[in-house]
Amino acid sequence: MPFWQRELLRDGVSMTFNQTYELDLPKSGLLGSLILYVRSTQNGAPSATAVKWRLIDYISKIEVIGDGAEVIKSYDGRQALASAFYDDGVLATSMWRHYSNTPHRQFIPIHFGRKLLDELMGLDLGKFDQVKLKITNTATATQFTTDLQLSVIAYWLREAPATFPAWLREEEWKTWAPVAAAIEYSDLPTLLRIRRILLRVRPAVDTAD
Repeated sequence: MPFWQRELLRDGVSMTFNQTYELDLPKSGLLGSLILYVRSTQNGAPSATAVKWRLIDYISKIEVIGDGAEVIKSYDGRQALASAFYDDGVLATSMWRHYSNTPHRQFIPIHFGRKLLDELMGLDLGKFDQVKLKITNTATATQFTTDLQLSVIAYWLREAPATFPAWLREEEWKTWAPVAAAIEYSDLPTLLRIRRILLRVRPAVDTAD
């Protein structure tokens, strides 16, 4: 009978401010999900006037790339949280507080199937020569006292009778600035079957509002 195994791939590694952290995933295995746990400590109280007021706002890109070019996942931290919410129906655990020198913490689920613990779909790492996880942050010492700390948890499907037949690709496909009283037409891609389209509206904000 198949069963799920959780493995801590990395525990508390440092992600340097305003850099991209890279991790080579194992060469084989049926990977259902990755859970990222990111944390740091707020430097004073910068979020009182900052437009970016949560740790997740400084995760500018999360990528899972196969063989150097195959996009498996490519989105920012907030998009990753939204995707996980629509997969699982619950918000990922987080903590942010805005008085002086307090810890910020964020779990970020990345599902390669339809949800957590999906035995029907996921990523077969054996189909690639290399799969790399990349996480880019835009944080600086102005916002946080220490480098961001990262832990990565993998969910493996073990003793499965067969491989995963498919995995779900997700990426930011298009971004545009809406114009008042105008219609935006978009030709959807035709090479891949579309599971879901998420739209995110980002109103202009500043430190006053």
